[in-house]
Amino acid sequence: LAALGEIERSHEISENVTASDRLQYLGRSIAVKAMAYASEGRFETAMHYLSTVEVNVEGVDDLAWWRTQAYLKLAAMSDLAHEQRLAAMDAAGESLGAVSGARYAEGLLALASGYKDLGEPQGAATALDAAESLVERIPDHYPTKPNELAGLARVWAGIGETERARKLLRRAESLVPLSQPIEQPEFFAWIAGGYVLLDDPDEASRVMDRALSVAETLANPRPRALAFVA
Repeated sequence: LAALGEIERSHEISENVTASDRLQYLGRSIAVKAMAYASEGRFETAMHYLSTVEVNVEGVDDLAWWRTQAYLKLAAMSDLAHEQRLAAMDAAGESLGAVSGARYAEGLLALASGYKDLGEPQGAATALDAAESLVERIPDHYPTKPNELAGLARVWAGIGETERARKLLRRAESLVPLSQPIEQPEFFAWIAGGYVLLDDPDEASRVMDRALSVAETLANPRPRALAFVA
């Protein structure tokens, strides 16, 4: 609603939902309110509002995450000036410093992708370096590590760091067999997509063949069908 210009309705709904369950919806309401301000053409108001958000609220542990997400959403608004979008992206990086755990790595990847989309390869590389360092500390048998490595590779590819991307894709592929068979087709397909971004159809086809081969071995028809869709 905020993006469509229904500012008053978005404020009203956000406030009502937050009042009904403050712990669950307070963080989300922050992003909604900031988007509403920006949609009204009040970018500076949105930025000021987010800068004053208190993230240390008892019983609510995700406010820093939602504030970071709000900055990222502002940075993704194509109708804003480049300087405004870049300011929002920089603020997202600062806000991310208050986020911990797995979401911190997720936020770094989102930050890198955002800088890439804005044509800021240095900002993307800085975030990617930090994210890659965190992901590599994850045990190799961790279920989502292949996807996370491939996700990093895709953004490296997007800023022209092809060899860095290729190295991560090979690493991701080597870890896929450690995951559950039902997950492997999706992981292989995600890696194959990375090779597409590298303009390497031969490698993309090879890895996709691995995805299909694993999918064919799944005994249960439902997960087999889901694997083929992935």
